[in-house]
Amino acid sequence: AAVVDEKELAQIEKLPSALAKYRLSNDVNIFLYSKPFRKTKEKSGNEFRDLWIQNTYYTTEESFPTTHRRTEILKKTVQEITPIDNAYNSIRTKNLELNEMLNRYESGKDTNISPFTMILKGVIDAAVNGGVNLYKEAFFKPEYVVQNPTHTTAVVNLKKAFT
Repeated sequence: AAVVDEKELAQIEKLPSALAKYRLSNDVNIFLYSKPFRKTKEKSGNEFRDLWIQNTYYTTEESFPTTHRRTEILKKTVQEITPIDNAYNSIRTKNLELNEMLNRYESGKDTNISPFTMILKGVIDAAVNGGVNLYKEAFFKPEYVVQNPTHTTAVVNLKKAFT
């Protein structure tokens, strides 16, 4: 996946879908590899509360697309994403996906709404992984903020992402 900072992403989200996809996939020289991991061996009973993400960012010498077969990696940076930040990123990504599909169907560009219906069912009534209710159960209980006082802002952001 290509990497875009928050300010640029906010601007890109306002663009029409085709232009946004072009901007996200051209002149790219920072790439992201994400890998889930658990910091502790013991389980909390909620898989989302235990799920950390290790993001590895690669900065390349050349921007892609390019005519070269390969390019030198100039920098590698590793970052750990907390479970609450991972939850926020997941919900935000799903919201963007749903908004994009909604715009496509409202404009009449696509008449087959089966993919949209399938995704909505998966969000509303997730049969696998428990869906959004497990996020709420993991991060919206008062004891979570008491145990993790530095995550108060992240909890507020996650609640906003649900609205």
